[in-house]
Amino acid sequence: MRTCQGQTLSARVVGVLGLCLLVGAAACGGGGGADGDTGKDAGGDVAGFDATVGDVEGPDVQVSPDAVGPGGDAEVEVTPEVVREVLVEVADEPELVGPASLTLLGFKLPEPVAGIAAVADDDGAAYIFGGDAGGAPVAEVVRFVPDEGAEIVAGAVLPQPVKAASAIWTGDAYGAFVFGGMTAAGMTDAIQNCDLTSPFCTLLDVKLPSKRALTAAFFDGLYAYVLGGNMGQAGLSDQIVRFDPDTAEVKVLPEKLPTPRASRIGAVWSGDGMAFFLGGLIAGGKTGEILEYDPTAGTVVDSGMDLPLPMDGGAYAWLGAAVMVFGGETTLSTTDSVLVVSPNTVEVTVSDLKLPSARRGGAAVVLNSNIYIFGGTGLNGLLDEIVRYRPPGD
Repeated sequence: MRTCQGQTLSARVVGVLGLCLLVGAAACGGGGGADGDTGKDAGGDVAGFDATVGDVEGPDVQVSPDAVGPGGDAEVEVTPEVVREVLVEVADEPELVGPASLTLLGFKLPEPVAGIAAVADDDGAAYIFGGDAGGAPVAEVVRFVPDEGAEIVAGAVLPQPVKAASAIWTGDAYGAFVFGGMTAAGMTDAIQNCDLTSPFCTLLDVKLPSKRALTAAFFDGLYAYVLGGNMGQAGLSDQIVRFDPDTAEVKVLPEKLPTPRASRIGAVWSGDGMAFFLGGLIAGGKTGEILEYDPTAGTVVDSGMDLPLPMDGGAYAWLGAAVMVFGGETTLSTTDSVLVVSPNTVEVTVSDLKLPSARRGGAAVVLNSNIYIFGGTGLNGLLDEIVRYRPPGD
């Protein structure tokens, strides 16, 4: 366990008591990046999005020599003294046994990248769109399969290469849609469709209501919803935009976010009628609010939960009955934390598990009941890493 100012942190730290785990080295006397990890934009393109930071090393990850498999995968050490099971209460499921784990895979992305969007298809593959690889926004689409690794999809090229976009998967009929983002020329209002069975990507005739990046998007099985966003000189957006994949209709809904905001964490669909918008950027800086959105009722309310610190830039996914958030950038630092957001118990928990290093601006998807976290910006720059989260009992 990590200690801070001589105090050993409990294995079940929640809220304020978990801040040392959450903020990592910065809270325990460690250094920050070249921009001090204060949330300032080191890239200068989109407020709240930066691709590069300083050269201060992040916290070390202890890897057991016995945990390195034949494929070169390094299991982060999960001894009972160090890691206990993540506090996820899953209703109507058998009692979970065994600890959760994080594994730094031997597979890597084709290049280090952050500011990406990712989706999971219906056949056990993930697709990664756009991003910042240190130059112009990425045009290629990357496919990842757990047993095969990651590779560029031949023929699938975004007509408008973007970073800081959002994406959703609708099924094999229409594939994936990518909303807005930042191109080399500035923000875009484009909606791009990638039919990944062909594979081929096209630019739709319909557009978002205005140019925007850092939106949050989810798909409820019928419609896609695009929430908020950074509109550049026009400021942040409080709009909720609905997109119909069947008719390609774009509609601005009457309901709004309580305040304008953008996000590098985003919104996640729970599967039971609710979506959750986690943290993000508001006019005064980062926020720790977690909003609950019911698209059928058209209501956006406070969920009764807050992130331990105002935060943005984490990779997230819905698994079981909780939202898992990996890494991100708080008001204090870039973090290696793992958060468990449990709507059923109205609780946000800081897990014992930590990523191999602090990072922000990555993306995550669920494949075969595991979560895979891709890329991001670490304390030493862009990452090409793929990390697997395996839930307790697996």
